[in-house]
Amino acid sequence: MFESPFSLLPQENMDLDENSRSGKVKQRKTEIYTPIDDKRNPLPGAELHMVYLTGKPIGGNGASLAYHKKFLEKVFGRPVSRKQILVALKKPAVVLEVGEVVVVEAVGGGGVEVVQGVPACVFQAHLAKRFRIGWVQGWVRVSADVVEVVKASGEREALSPADCCASDQMLIEETALSWDHMGLTSEHQEKNATKHTDIVIGVIDSGICMKSRSFSDNGIRPLKEHKFPPSNDQTFKPNNKVIGAYYFYLKEKGLNIKKAKTIVDYRGHGTNCASIVGGTIVDDIRYGLAKMGTCRGALPAAKLAIYKVRQAFLLRSVVEKAIKHGVHILSLSISDKPWDRDEDEDEDEDDEDEDEDEDEDEEDEDEDEDEDEDEDEDEDEDEDEDEDEDEVVVPCKRKDPPSDDSEMTGPSYMRNYTAQATLMGALDGCLSCVASGNLEVKNAAPWQMSVGACNSPFVFHTKVVLGHGNGSLKGYSINSHGTGSATLVHITNARLHESKDKLDPDKVRNKILVCHSRKTEMADFALKAGALGMISVVAGDKKLKSRSFPLPVACVTGDDREKLKAYMNKNRAATADIFASHLTANEDFPCLADTGVDSQHVHAEHFTKPDVCAIGQDVLAANSQSTKIGKIHLYSLVSGTSMATPMVSGAAGHLKSLHPSWSPSAIKSALMTTATVMGTKKKSDIKLCGSGLIDFKAAEDPGLVYDFDRLDYIRLLRGQGCSDKDLLKYIGRELESIGTSSLQPCDLNYPSFKACLSDLNRTQVFRRTLKDVGCEERQDKKYIAHVTCPEGLEIIVNPMELCFVAGCQEINFEMRVTVIDWSKAEENLFSAVLEWKSKTYTVRSPIIIELKADESSASGKLKADEVESHRKGKEKAITVKKKKKKNVTGMPLSPREIVIT
Repeated sequence: MFESPFSLLPQENMDLDENSRSGKVKQRKTEIYTPIDDKRNPLPGAELHMVYLTGKPIGGNGASLAYHKKFLEKVFGRPVSRKQILVALKKPAVVLEVGEVVVVEAVGGGGVEVVQGVPACVFQAHLAKRFRIGWVQGWVRVSADVVEVVKASGEREALSPADCCASDQMLIEETALSWDHMGLTSEHQEKNATKHTDIVIGVIDSGICMKSRSFSDNGIRPLKEHKFPPSNDQTFKPNNKVIGAYYFYLKEKGLNIKKAKTIVDYRGHGTNCASIVGGTIVDDIRYGLAKMGTCRGALPAAKLAIYKVRQAFLLRSVVEKAIKHGVHILSLSISDKPWDRDEDEDEDEDDEDEDEDEDEDEEDEDEDEDEDEDEDEDEDEDEDEDEDEDEVVVPCKRKDPPSDDSEMTGPSYMRNYTAQATLMGALDGCLSCVASGNLEVKNAAPWQMSVGACNSPFVFHTKVVLGHGNGSLKGYSINSHGTGSATLVHITNARLHESKDKLDPDKVRNKILVCHSRKTEMADFALKAGALGMISVVAGDKKLKSRSFPLPVACVTGDDREKLKAYMNKNRAATADIFASHLTANEDFPCLADTGVDSQHVHAEHFTKPDVCAIGQDVLAANSQSTKIGKIHLYSLVSGTSMATPMVSGAAGHLKSLHPSWSPSAIKSALMTTATVMGTKKKSDIKLCGSGLIDFKAAEDPGLVYDFDRLDYIRLLRGQGCSDKDLLKYIGRELESIGTSSLQPCDLNYPSFKACLSDLNRTQVFRRTLKDVGCEERQDKKYIAHVTCPEGLEIIVNPMELCFVAGCQEINFEMRVTVIDWSKAEENLFSAVLEWKSKTYTVRSPIIIELKADESSASGKLKADEVESHRKGKEKAITVKKKKKKNVTGMPLSPREIVIT
């Protein structure tokens, strides 16, 4: 005799009555695991099966019955008649719906008897509370669109509902195919794995969680060339995947030494990025109850070197160390900005609170205050540790000038620690891929590969049907199953004795909670109180992130928010039905993702920034198990330019493995000129797309590249007014012999074109050089210029034809752009395209011409002070308590710290 899986439930067993489909559960105190007739115990040797079904079938009871019939036939491998199922249920009116746990006993005579059936959400609540989801004594595995069958013999079998009958089950595994939309299929990765294994990607971020399966080195051979020096974290054990990990900090007040003095990722951001750029292939990924399929990084066979840093003024020291270690590509999803919170504090998944509704539940605010107090106590304890006050864990010298020093000469983009640090890498031949930013594009130095975010090729939809024929809502979340029709209860009417942090189970049980929070903690409260589901009402019209919760949830915004509010105000007995989520193709892909950045907040006058985009919405990534979300979900969907950046870093590493002799500027050019054109919601946003969505495959053989000497960056800075004295401070080394030559931005051999003109100055001349790097086997070396130009703008290219007769030959050309009529400009902007076409190749470069800010203001457009006010307003939405920094080093200190973008 074996133990029943229902012994996991409370002794008050759950059974279904005639109202089971409406979510009502009848309590009865009986002996656990008793068949429906309450007379016979299970036969010795009988097979017990537990089946977890999800989703909702099409149609009524007949469809449900057909679903179960076909499924049970799959389970037992023999025909099961409709009559057998009805007889087994004893009450024909009670037809088990998909979305219920069904325990089935197979009796020797071939009959099938349904022993027990309870709502899936009820059973799942107990599993989640006691075992945090997973295998439970070998009986059941909770899953999404896959049904797990566990037999008494221990044999396990996974069946998809699609194998049983036609259904509208969502195919969540399609999320793993995002790479395919950027020209990187799993077959292509496997084909180039041998070349990738010698590439080292340096990830400068918040650390790493080595416990994640994404950083396993199974099947990865060691690095041939050299070994990385030992880590300064004695607990770190390198492997063939993560060959080095180092932490950097300079002791100062407010810094949590305990969390800084380790490579462990307490924020989770670094683990996300590392798994995207170089995570190994991990199958059977689950995000909550949803099965996400396979998680793979851009270069699963490449090596990773991790550099943990949180103090912006140390970035240059970190980059210098990485270059010395021999990394080929640097990935930085960070930027410097005023420090307004402790970066190491655990955060809710995906920075969900950045755009949280201002009328958040009061209990959440109290929790945040308690966490801040706890963190302050931890910091005080850390500061009292018996350590050398002058200790610097790594050799970091504060030579770099403060990024906000107004006395420094040169372009504005140099007043940025990230720009200063990545300049060092560029001069040493290492390409740095950086996040452009979510609120504003600040990483705009020409030597950086600035990355924007493209939307996802797939969209998660969660349908909510309102009762009384009031239509439906479009929600955002990831639900493996629905709730069925249930009563709605607002959180203001659901608290326990007017408590701010507790829900009354009697008021919430078997209902759908309506609140203003999208926090996982709120969903946990609702689940513990017995809620069937939750509807989160969020202010504004911004599209919400797709996330998984421990129970069915739908996040609604915009018009749907008002529609729900009006319905509940008119109906005291309001009801709703939250359906299982569906994954569908995104008709707007590829398009600029909604990250919050505004086209007015691009701090780049002479270069298109960002340079390229990668998918930065609903990206499957590993979580750090040292964070709140990582303790719940080992993997989740993340969004932002931070998550798009490691994709481009992987693309750059891919090209480096195929073309070791290519310079950083050649790699950058190949990715930019082969990118896919993206769409935008408004005209001015086109400059936020850069050259478009990267294409791994096309960039391998771009035909032509815009290449140049890395010392041109020094000439450029000199041409933009930077004195030799300040140049020496910027690069921290003696200037190489380049004479007194300088270079204007329009003459830098950049793969795109941008200029800010005015009514007085309507013409700009660009000079460029193209280098032939096309496949030698192809004989078509003749390229013809094709210009796509809007009305009101004139573009002349000279010469119009380029003929390359020898390999790697370089040919110069000139392009003259003239504004004929500013009134034809849409939102003070002209957008054009220059394409060099041969029989095989198309080398595409965007052209952006803008009206200068002062001219724009005079024309009644958005004024500079309005732009700044708008920017501060967005930043205020995510600002929490600021902590003042005290300089304890005796060196000039800018109040700027790293923030995750």
